[in-house]
Amino acid sequence: MGAGSHTPWWKNDGFKIGLALAIVAGIFAVVAAVIPVVFSGDDAEASDSKPTVTASESSKVESPSKAPDSVGEVPDSVGEEPTPEEGGSSPASSPRPQTKFLSTVEYVGGWVTEESRSLNGHDYPYSIATFIDGDCGTEQKVRYVEYQLDKQWRTFDTTAFLSRETRSGVKVRYTAYLDDSIVGKPFTIGVGVEKPLHLDVSNVGRLKLEAVYVGGADDYCQVGYAVWGDPKVSQ
Repeated sequence: MGAGSHTPWWKNDGFKIGLALAIVAGIFAVVAAVIPVVFSGDDAEASDSKPTVTASESSKVESPSKAPDSVGEVPDSVGEEPTPEEGGSSPASSPRPQTKFLSTVEYVGGWVTEESRSLNGHDYPYSIATFIDGDCGTEQKVRYVEYQLDKQWRTFDTTAFLSRETRSGVKVRYTAYLDDSIVGKPFTIGVGVEKPLHLDVSNVGRLKLEAVYVGGADDYCQVGYAVWGDPKVSQ
């Protein structure tokens, strides 16, 4: 090519360098513009996926109550009936006494006196007694006392004897009845004698104790007292 020839402008080295720089600058500009858009979109999606909790709603959140020590555990007191203390009484009713003196049981017939008696140095503070008629007439005098047991007791115990003021030589026959039927064997005692008596009174409604003068003080009317010392019924 001659000295007068002219190189086209697009083949000029300066143009080429400038064009390259312009392209690179444009690429950087595009990248710089795209990156914020991409990241801002991800943030928006993340924020959309999380629920928004307002101040009023957060104030309604309650702390969990205390959990039981073990699942399904029942308190020891559930379903258990209260047990009365020994010697005490249950809330529903008071227990029946295990032993009662006959003087505190319902009296239903006969003639009786209730007072403390003693014989041969033995004291019987809860005794019952009935007076004895002597042989002052032709008719034999039968004396008795009767009590309502209501089938609530198992045993009856007493000590039979004649009072200290009974006339010397008097003999008295003792007989016991359970619901009008004689029980055991009647016995006869005199002054100064103590005779224990034990009866099974299970399922018995009434107890009748009878005393009859059989001799020793003829021509006297009232000769003394037949005594049942501390008679008692027990469970």
